[in-house]
This record gives sequence, C-alpha cells and structure tokens, in this order.
Amino acid sequence: MDLSDALNWPSDDNKSQGGGMWPGAASGPAWPGGQPQPQPSQPSSGGGMWGNTNNPSCPSAPGSNNPATAAHGNMRVPHEQRLANGIQGKVITITGTVNSNPNKLTVDLMAGRDLAFHFNPRFKDESEGKVTVMNSCLGQQWGPEERDRQHFPFTPGQPFTIKIRCTSHGFNVQVNNRDLPTFKHRTDPKSINTLRIYNDVSLSWVNVD
Repeated sequence: MDLSDALNWPSDDNKSQGGGMWPGAASGPAWPGGQPQPQPSQPSSGGGMWGNTNNPSCPSAPGSNNPATAAHGNMRVPHEQRLANGIQGKVITITGTVNSNPNKLTVDLMAGRDLAFHFNPRFKDESEGKVTVMNSCLGQQWGPEERDRQHFPFTPGQPFTIKIRCTSHGFNVQVNNRDLPTFKHRTDPKSINTLRIYNDVSLSWVNVD
C-alpha cells in the first residue's frame, strides 16, 4: 500500500490521467506533481486542466502542524510547518533520503490557499523521464511550468540536502551543493506562511533560518 492509499488521499500515480481525480473536477490530478495534458477545448497555460477556474482551489497536503522553525530526527511525511514570520531573506534547509523506488518528491511553499512555489523533482515523468518541475498555483490557476532536465541531483535511495533561499528576486534552490535555476516570484513572498514536504522521501531535518 502506498502513502496515498494509507492516508486516503487521491492517487496521483495514474499516468494516463496524470493523477487521481480531485472532487468536482472533470479530470486532473489531486496533487500538483502530475498535471495532465490539457484537453483540446482548453488552452494551455502550463498547468493543464488546473488552469480552468471552474476547478477547485490549489491542493493542500494534509500533514502534522509544526510551528517550530527546526525539527530533527525521523520525521513524519507528509510534513507541514507553519512559518509565522514568513521566509523573505531566510533559507530553508531540508535533509533526508530519497525512497528506493521513487516517483517524485515535492516541496510546497503556501501563501494561504495559493501555492507560491511548487518544487517537484520527478523521477518518472511521463514524457521526459527525470525532470525538475517548478510552478505556482495562484487564484485557482496553475501558472506555466518551468522544467529543468539538465540539473537533476537526486538519486534513488541516496541522501540529499535541499536549500531554498528566498530573495527579493525569487527562490534560489541548491541541492547537494548544486545550484538549480532560480524561480522568480509570482506573488508577494511576505504572504508565504506554510511549508509542506511530501511524496517519496524520508526526512531527517528541516530548518528555517
């Protein structure tokens, strides 16, 4: 049984649809990591069916509320952490290990119901294999995906360290001391109030400094 079954989440492993069904949507993923190809009747903005404002608001991953700025040890996944003072000018450090047979891992920075930054390395993307996808979901609409195939520093079964620095310009991401492309801000970073980490990882440390 996988994690989505254990927590009764909609599954996002159905590659023919790009993910499980979200209640009320004609089709589309429950999670942002598996956006389907847009239907012919809908123009693509990089977010597939999620670009339709008739669909639900940006998805949220259930997790354990943790108001602390640092956590250590064997941590629950999904992990949710409140960011009482925002993250502008701060660095988020995440250490853990990729599962032995991963599909994806996800780090989300939420601003209320909006998804300000979605960091989604995929090991088994439907069309491209290993690819890192970054995006946002604002006002119930997915923005254009930013895909990076040249930098994929994750290895199944191996440890990792992710550092996300929030600057005035955007999010600078570094994995295992390798820089990834910067994701420019699409909303006010001062409104970010929640960190979420989920999918195919185990976590050992999360720190916001």
